[in-house]
Amino acid sequence: MPVVTYSGAQLADADSVFQVITMMKGVVQRGTGAPAVVGITQPVAGKTGTTNNSNDAWFIGFTPGLLAGCWMGYDRPQSLGQKETGGHLCGPIWNQFMKVALADQPPVDFAVPAGMSLQQTGGVTEAFKPGQAPGAQTDDSLLAGGNALGIPDASSSSATSGGTPAPAVANDPASKGLY
Repeated sequence: MPVVTYSGAQLADADSVFQVITMMKGVVQRGTGAPAVVGITQPVAGKTGTTNNSNDAWFIGFTPGLLAGCWMGYDRPQSLGQKETGGHLCGPIWNQFMKVALADQPPVDFAVPAGMSLQQTGGVTEAFKPGQAPGAQTDDSLLAGGNALGIPDASSSSATSGGTPAPAVANDPASKGLY
């Protein structure tokens, strides 16, 4: 695989991006994007869309190495037809393009970031960040009703005067990125 060097600022962490990709794989595996992947063996993720009154329909799909989109609509907005959708209209067009574009390409799956875990329930695959998989929470986790963020409570000696807890600071590592 080629090594890609990025010069811009990182917009999201790899774990969160992988969680979204996993959800978008579900769109084409068992959702509205299924018509886009008929006969395609490579892993694909994507999203369909349809505007009000079916004036616009689209499908954007991608593999680890290629992204392509399809949009349908009129220059002067009007309905494409009752119940016409992105998956129904653009899915098959995207499919024809990608079959040619992916011809002779090996099936390469999306890279799973280190520490992520995949769990499958009822045919649905979900991606979990380290420590967030079901059953991985501690008694002090937020899901267990604890104070995992490290924000002092009113009874703490680090609370501000008057018994009001000190506010979390946006850049404080204890905030765990929730700011």
